[in-house]
Amino acid sequence: MKQKKTFLGKKSWQTVCFPVTSLVIIAAINFDGFWHVSIGRDSLFIPPHLILYSGLVFLFIFLYKTKGSVPKITWLLAALVVISGPFDDWWHTNFGVEQINDLLIVWSPPHLMVELSLIGLFLIVLKKLVIQNAKFSLTLQWAAIFSLVLITLMPLDLLSPYQVLGVFGGLINIFVIGFLVYTYFELRRSYLFPLLVVMFLLSIPLYLQEGPITDFEKFHEHLPIITLAVIFLGPAAIVDIFGVTKSNLFKTTLFLLAYVGIFLGGHVLLIDGYRQFWYVLPVFGIIAYPSALFSYKILNRIDPTGKKLHNVA
Repeated sequence: MKQKKTFLGKKSWQTVCFPVTSLVIIAAINFDGFWHVSIGRDSLFIPPHLILYSGLVFLFIFLYKTKGSVPKITWLLAALVVISGPFDDWWHTNFGVEQINDLLIVWSPPHLMVELSLIGLFLIVLKKLVIQNAKFSLTLQWAAIFSLVLITLMPLDLLSPYQVLGVFGGLINIFVIGFLVYTYFELRRSYLFPLLVVMFLLSIPLYLQEGPITDFEKFHEHLPIITLAVIFLGPAAIVDIFGVTKSNLFKTTLFLLAYVGIFLGGHVLLIDGYRQFWYVLPVFGIIAYPSALFSYKILNRIDPTGKKLHNVA
């Protein structure tokens, strides 16, 4: 019997449950960031943690229901995610609770364990959605992956208070963003705007943080939510309007140029703390095409026939 198709893809519980659960997990992680800064970490069982644990439970249940078609590493990754909870509690008990300006708030061993393990699980889910010939479900799942990668690499971001590796860290971020955007197009997703809308909605809790941040206050000054939405979504709108019929290489290059000019440039122009980084904008703009070309070369090595990303028999 032929499966019915919806805007999510083939009518299947997997095309709904997997991406929704992944997005709930990302929303809980961002909610957790808001909670720690604005309220604190008074218990292992604070609301964002409970939402995160619930999302993980459902993700594991859904993966178990498809246990015959997932790689064995799935259960190793799931075990690492489970272990990261008590490991994180032990870490805080013995080493204290990190402040927002502490690099370990993102890169502590238990946090890295859960971040990297979840990225692996999300990629396994993505593969299943490709097999299901999913449509918008791929956009939702890629939004979860994209968001989690950016959270994990936040210390490299020049717009973060950490700025690990300085400008070089920012360059790494540009290459990673280029790779994620190019891969999204290779998944046969034509429009970038819906992806960025989902990612923006997921990130809103991070922009609602309120707390006493003195030494790094300038790096936590946030633009009004409407202004932020415009400069966050603007690059995607430009690509979808002017590049939708062009090659993936062209679209990725155009996005990176718009991202540097509108999103990064907007922060440099509108926030005093970032104006010192004006000189990096032309540098980042220059590497837009090399970044897109790098993504093309890497994916061509990983999947030269397109079978893995396109579900070609």
